[in-house]
Amino acid sequence: IGNVEGKDIMRGKADVVITDGFTGNIMIKAIEGFGELIFYMLGGATGSAGHGGKPHSERAAGAPLSDMSRRLDWSEHGGAVLLGVKGSVVVAHGRSKAKAITNAIRVARVAAERVPESIA
Repeated sequence: IGNVEGKDIMRGKADVVITDGFTGNIMIKAIEGFGELIFYMLGGATGSAGHGGKPHSERAAGAPLSDMSRRLDWSEHGGAVLLGVKGSVVVAHGRSKAKAITNAIRVARVAAERVPESIA
């Protein structure tokens, strides 16, 4: 499709956006920070885990916000496959805990099974 405007990245105009590492990292960090800010603001002043371990925003808005929070949670996805190298490389977030690392290993396994044959 050619070039993608910044406003279209999160609207799903393209399945894949290719950038250099510096620009891509800034894009990812900005989107992540904005998402966390929105959930913090929806959750009120505390913005932290409360009753039942759920953020206030999830308790207040119920299932729709909880589902969206789960789908946008980077630790659910684990990592991203880095293409252009021999073999499978998965890049995980620097603050990954056990859940994210477990999911990154799952992503690496799927990539090792499917990505090379899909590219070939």
